[in-house]
Amino acid sequence: MALAKNTHMSYVMTKKADFEITNMQCLLLENKICGVIGTGLIGKKCAAKISGLVEKVLCFDVFQDNEWIKTIPNAEYADMDTVLRNSDFISIHVPLLPQTHHLINEEAFAKMKNDVVLVNTSRGEIVHIPSLIKALEAKKLWGVALDVFEGEKKYIFHDKSKAGFRDDPDLARLSQFEHVILSSHIAFYTDQAVQQITEKTIENYMAFVGKGPKDEKAFIC
Repeated sequence: MALAKNTHMSYVMTKKADFEITNMQCLLLENKICGVIGTGLIGKKCAAKISGLVEKVLCFDVFQDNEWIKTIPNAEYADMDTVLRNSDFISIHVPLLPQTHHLINEEAFAKMKNDVVLVNTSRGEIVHIPSLIKALEAKKLWGVALDVFEGEKKYIFHDKSKAGFRDDPDLARLSQFEHVILSSHIAFYTDQAVQQITEKTIENYMAFVGKGPKDEKAFIC
């Protein structure tokens, strides 16, 4: 939404009392198609939430949930090529596996529509950064929002502002694009999530010391 409405740019400009709108034209969502790659728990929630804002939702998953898809009137499953070629917005929600490593690469970008918006909140290695930069330089994309990115481990949860991206030229280049939003792996970081993580940690500890029921999924030894 921030990219579609240029919120990130407007925020910076209006702090300086600059309310010029010449370069602030936005995207209308209601006639757009949103592609959701991966319909696990989070992908399903994304599809359900975005469905009320766009004309159609195209979903791709290796394991389709045909009963769930019926609950969203304007959503349907499609193959990967169809999602890439027809979507105005693409949101990625797949796990990092050998099959998904660099899933969004030069070939994938070539199939996308012009002025597509790409969002990745899954795993950084899903998107091949050099290919993304090439697509941005060719003005293929309207914008990109990355809550995760390849090579993030030495940056996430740390203040690296003094050194910047001097050791990572690709990330340095990526950060220079106006229509690229990089965030600190904070898509999960909500008040409710922190509460749930804390409660689950305490429950697991109590189970570990024999003072509570054990969740077999939480223990690997």
